[in-house]
Amino acid sequence: MDTKILVDNYIREGKDLISNLDQGKFPVNAALWFYDPDDGRWKLVIATPKYDEEGPLKVYSTIQNYLPHREENHLSLTDIAATSPNNKLISLLRKAITTKKDAISDIVFKENTIDNTFIESAYIYRIAPN
Repeated sequence: MDTKILVDNYIREGKDLISNLDQGKFPVNAALWFYDPDDGRWKLVIATPKYDEEGPLKVYSTIQNYLPHREENHLSLTDIAATSPNNKLISLLRKAITTKKDAISDIVFKENTIDNTFIESAYIYRIAPN
């Protein structure tokens, strides 16, 4: 997805993926759509301690298994960026906003600066406290 506007299909499918991961007992500390102006793309960022424990290959493989499977599904693994809960972006956002650790929220975060880092746009499902 390379459009500046995050469309409803991706929002719904991202939420479905996080819900599937929760049901599968896969720990998700943070999940959000993040617009990267350098790439001109939205990425679904998923922060999990499994990234540090098992490595990215295992995490992406697990996430692939939990992707919603529908004919009209648009979300693919290329839209997802798995990371550590200690990732700089996640740590920055956690300073400004937190959610319950098992919540799936709908928080629009636009044009804000945290610790001199400008965040153009994010759509936050979850940012659990450490």
